[in-house]
Amino acid sequence: MGDDRSHYPDARVLLAEPGLAPVTRASGRMHQVRFVRLQPSMRHTIDWWAFVSTRKTDWAATA
Repeated sequence: MGDDRSHYPDARVLLAEPGLAPVTRASGRMHQVRFVRLQPSMRHTIDWWAFVSTRKTDWAATA
């Protein structure tokens, strides 16, 4: 992620880059929803953080 937080203004942008959120592309008659597979290591890091946080913190377990 780095130190420049303006690159990811909200959680949707952050999750879309590693492929954790769907990305919609439309052009003329074409409408496509897909997952971006750019950075598997970042996707794995976020998945692992979510997995561990639900077991170790109260706020994540209730969400």
